[in-house]
Order: sequence, then structure tokens, then C-alpha cells
Amino acid sequence: MESDLKYREDINRIYKKHYSGLYNYGLKISGSPDMTKDAIQELFIQFLRDRKKLESVKKVDSYIYRSIRNNLLREIRSETGLAKTEAENPEVEFSHEEFLITEELTTERGRMVARSLNRLTARQKEIVYLRFFNNLSYDEISEVLDITYKTVKNLTYEALTKMRSALNS
Repeated sequence: MESDLKYREDINRIYKKHYSGLYNYGLKISGSPDMTKDAIQELFIQFLRDRKKLESVKKVDSYIYRSIRNNLLREIRSETGLAKTEAENPEVEFSHEEFLITEELTTERGRMVARSLNRLTARQKEIVYLRFFNNLSYDEISEVLDITYKTVKNLTYEALTKMRSALNS
């Protein structure tokens, strides 16, 4: 009984810690606030129903991001009839508001950064978003996207090189 209460508290803490990041990431994948909220809710309901599911996970952060991604892609495929490969790389868009973090960053500079990000491939954008907006490690990103650590590092390097080039021109 006491361990159930502790487990529920742990789930609640994970939910509170990650909800905002999961919501923003899910919204970029689905474009639908309702679909994203439902996917997050379903994920945490699964954790409450099947305790073993989360207890066997070594890296909770990457697991929940990967789960949300997979659940949303599965839902998108079922709603749109897209093949698995077509829905595999969702188009992650960046708005310039996401870059107005401090007053030091001018509106024009924010637009330039947003434009340079939106020129990246879908996979590069997703990696940049997970790495720099959700602070996931390269290992965690490789687990979320089911690609190798080296591929994550290479795509990050390519993305940052493209962005530097675009910003310096």
C-alpha cells in the first residue's frame, strides 16, 4: 500500500517535471493540442495501470519522449492513412517567439535564427529541438529517435554548421 502511494507520487513528479516539454514536443509533431494532451494523458495512465512498464525503464526522460513520439505518430498514421515511413519524420517548425528568451535577442535576430532552423531537414530540426529546447543528451535522443549515437552527433553537427552558415551570410 505504501509502495503504491510512493509510486503514484513518483509518477506525479515525473508528470509535473516533463509535462510542458512533452506538450511542446508533441504539439510540434501533431499540430493538435487535443491529440497531444490525450497522448500525454494516455501515457501516464498506462504507467499507473502497469507499474512494471516504468519500473523496468533505465532512462525515464528518453523513454517518455520516445513514447509520446511513437503514440502521436501512430495516431497520425491511423487518422491520415499515411504509411509508417511517411509519418516517421514529422515536420518540426520553429516560431520566432521561441527564441525571444531574453531582451538581448532582438526580433530580427530571432527571425534569422527561426529561418535558419526551418531550413534544416525534419530530422535535424527534431534533434535540435530535443537537444537544445528539452535538454536531452545525445544518448537520450538516440533512444527517442531510434538512431545511433553517432548519427545524432553527426546530424547535430551538420545542423549547427548549416545554421552558422545561414546566420553568417
